[in-house]
Amino acid sequence: MSPLWGRPTGSYVPLSDVHRSVLSVDSELDGLQAMQRISGQGTEGQIGIPARQGEDIGVHTFKSALNLALDPATIRHLGDPHLICSCIQLMKMVTPQHSAIASPFSYEYGYLCFKLLATALNICLMERWKELDKALANSKKNSQKSAQAIVSANLSSVVLTQLMMQQYTGGDCDLVLGWLTPAAKRRQPALVSQSDISALFDLMWADRKSFLQALVNDSSSACGLSGLFFCLTRYVSRAREFQRDPGGEILKFRLKELGTRYILIASETQSEATVLMINSHECTRKWNDTPKHVDPEDSRVMMSAYIKQLSDDRDPMEVARDPSIIPSFVPLVTDAKTQDLLPQAMQCTVKYGWCTLLDEYEADKLEALVDVICGSLSMLIRPPHNRPYNLTSSTQKQIIDAMYKSNMLDWVACVMVRLGPASKTSMFHSA
Repeated sequence: MSPLWGRPTGSYVPLSDVHRSVLSVDSELDGLQAMQRISGQGTEGQIGIPARQGEDIGVHTFKSALNLALDPATIRHLGDPHLICSCIQLMKMVTPQHSAIASPFSYEYGYLCFKLLATALNICLMERWKELDKALANSKKNSQKSAQAIVSANLSSVVLTQLMMQQYTGGDCDLVLGWLTPAAKRRQPALVSQSDISALFDLMWADRKSFLQALVNDSSSACGLSGLFFCLTRYVSRAREFQRDPGGEILKFRLKELGTRYILIASETQSEATVLMINSHECTRKWNDTPKHVDPEDSRVMMSAYIKQLSDDRDPMEVARDPSIIPSFVPLVTDAKTQDLLPQAMQCTVKYGWCTLLDEYEADKLEALVDVICGSLSMLIRPPHNRPYNLTSSTQKQIIDAMYKSNMLDWVACVMVRLGPASKTSMFHSA
């Protein structure tokens, strides 16, 4: 345990923020005082904070502030843009012992700081879109859920609507962020500066392994990240469109990987909007050239998360329509030292294939899905990334057993009957 940053990620059970709590006056006051202390630590655009600053803020400070999100009567307090900037500055300070590189997601301090940032951002976005009052009014219908859970779920829906409006009617999503656009007639103050979003993006990318581990450790959290990924996707769009950034492709790759890591464990309410955001930035074939895991441990976490998505006892129709299930991502996180998970991952992919076959309402998408599923199965055996490996004899045998148990040949036969000989599916052309 670090005297400054608290417990390491994975060594503690986070407090639940799913259930509603009615805060006492003293608890509300503690939360407001905590907010004031945190907001005073950073200013917008500040490059760094001296190491001694922020040390008077402890894990308990973030917990006191986050308690405000449990009660519909107090959650509005967290709608302060200064909190967002300050939390980004504080996250930069979290460095492991004997290291000069920030790793905020490695410790409870940094993760709670990030969670407070995401919560404040969610509330600010809802206020600017004039949706917060409606969400909190509807909270009376469900007296069990925390205000955090209700706001996060509603925000994801609003983000999805805004993105679709932009796609089909040409709306300007950047107005809510206060970022100046050529079409803007008036501009409200920036919710968060592009330089701060850039700094946060860099922190998340550099610490992506611990980012996912922290999310897995807090998998039941009600704090959704669709608001955060909305800001990131708009930042990447502007970097490419307005600044003509030569590194735009790298930014797209990083956004897609971070978003897909989140989708692996995100709740159903967050998945659809997040998938739409990361898919709005089309990546070239170079995406498949590099592995998406940092090391074998990271590979194991992601493969296990995918397996869990398809191992739970869920309705097949629900599985078939779950946008968070992305079979094509799994081959990009395979590693020579995680071969033991390949048979189960392949069995889960075939299970997903059966679910999609049963979903008659999505029949028009079946051909494309079959291509994805068959391509994913092939790549699991022969990964496309530049860190290839040979399957051991034991792994090969287990894969054959897994394919037999999952009735893969029966699935192929059903697909051929359903699609017919005129299908353009690559599986039939390669046969």
